[in-house]
Amino acid sequence: ESQIADLKEQIERFDARLLIRRNALLRKFTAMEEAIGRFQSQSAYLQTTLASLSANFVKPKSQG
Repeated sequence: ESQIADLKEQIERFDARLLIRRNALLRKFTAMEEAIGRFQSQSAYLQTTLASLSANFVKPKSQG
């Protein structure tokens, strides 16, 4: 019976450590997802800006 109580205690400690680890990983994952969102937004802005610059670029007239 003492062994069973010891095992239950070990399981509870292990579960507590797993919960701490899970929460840490979840925070990291959330931070990475937010960073990806920012990078995608920045990418879209840069693409739009480059397209606008390209559309406004005046090519020199050919001499002929």
